[in-house]
Amino acid sequence: MYGYRVLYRVLCSGFHAQCHHRVYLDEPRRIPIQGVYHLSGDTLVSDLADFLQSHEKTAFIVYRDFRCEEGTRSSLLGYGTGRRTAKYFRELISIVSEELHSILQQRSKFAPNEEAYKIDSYESSSYRTSAALSNATSEYSHRFLYNHRLEISAEAATAPEGSAINALSSYILDNPDSMYKKCDDLFTQGLVSHDTLPWLFRPNGIVVSSQGPLPIAYILRCFPAERSQLKLQCWNWGYDGHKLRRKDTTLIVNPPAFGEGRIDALAVYPVEYATTETRNRLLDNGTKFWRLRQQALVSYEGPDYKGERIYVSEWEILPYNCAGLLTENSHPIHDSWSTTRYIPSFTAIRKLSNFQPNLKYHMINGQMQSLTQPR
Repeated sequence: MYGYRVLYRVLCSGFHAQCHHRVYLDEPRRIPIQGVYHLSGDTLVSDLADFLQSHEKTAFIVYRDFRCEEGTRSSLLGYGTGRRTAKYFRELISIVSEELHSILQQRSKFAPNEEAYKIDSYESSSYRTSAALSNATSEYSHRFLYNHRLEISAEAATAPEGSAINALSSYILDNPDSMYKKCDDLFTQGLVSHDTLPWLFRPNGIVVSSQGPLPIAYILRCFPAERSQLKLQCWNWGYDGHKLRRKDTTLIVNPPAFGEGRIDALAVYPVEYATTETRNRLLDNGTKFWRLRQQALVSYEGPDYKGERIYVSEWEILPYNCAGLLTENSHPIHDSWSTTRYIPSFTAIRKLSNFQPNLKYHMINGQMQSLTQPR
């Protein structure tokens, strides 16, 4: 029968050799090392491979990470040896079983933890070491597990008793992160608070921005950085004058000013919380765009259909709105919560014999007509 092991890991801000990235079987405590207090446990796990070999049926390891703030005021004050003042700041699940790792890879909606995206997270850059980055695809955060609980539970329901996936499912049920219940209680009511806001968003999820006159949808690239404001690194399809490409953008989300607030009142929110009207508008706008995705420039020489104007061979660039097809805004607009198609900004290129700069033009009865002089 598969089980799991809990290990305690120390991350030292000073990268002290007697402290940094050491792993223990027991919770670390403050001890003096070369005149400065660091964190250390009693039983060191010096060789993880040997440790796992002696515990063959280990499906995963629960790492509880502690920060050792070398040289901080608390260290210099000289707390007595053995005083347990430290508390772990995060918990990561490191998968050992190849079968369990394969199941999670197949079911994953996004990368397992923040380090996999190599962005500035809520941690100091001091803790983002090469060793941490190398574990980015094998160590799973609780935000990942929170968004995959149903998939893990479904797999465990059909797996043999005592399997690795059963061990993981049981651990999540028996030892949930304190944020699980808080998020569930608020999100099911369509509410969010300051501390639950980062848990509302997941990488590869579709978010809706309501900052402009029309809703715009984006794909979230990675976990948002947890600060006073959330910074969402997103992308959408945009037209650069030659072809469609992914356009990067950063969206800012402020938490509710007091207590709790409605999710759909945020400047940016997941598409699952959008109204039916908003979803239909995104679908309609995106459908129109997709018909225009294969763009081509067309020229014409000769008279118009009334014989009143002669079009010649000079090209001019004119801003205009194509009635019924484009909006007043040049923002990309998402067409679906399951695909990624957008309306890009457009520049019209037409031939006009009487083009005058600084005049506004519009398409009227198939012709480019000036809107600022008599016709």
